[in-house]
Amino acid sequence: SFEFTSSEDLHSSTQEMHPEADEVIFLVSGAIDVVLDEAGAERTVPLEAGRAAIVPRGVWHRLVMRQPGKLLFINSRTGMQSRPA
Repeated sequence: SFEFTSSEDLHSSTQEMHPEADEVIFLVSGAIDVVLDEAGAERTVPLEAGRAAIVPRGVWHRLVMRQPGKLLFINSRTGMQSRPA
């Protein structure tokens, strides 16, 4: 698991993409937004404690903190890419 206290902890100004597999994000505590870049437009998926989101492989995304907390993510880092948001 990963604890965060600020948006900087989540690298909110950077998007990442996992080309090999979907990513599962489970929010243990706190509140975040999962911001997906879909065809050049952003779609926000709000997560509260106890909720999860699946980011499809190949989709650029970033996380934005709304309340400090802890999250668990399962992904493949093989071929992972990042870029400024």
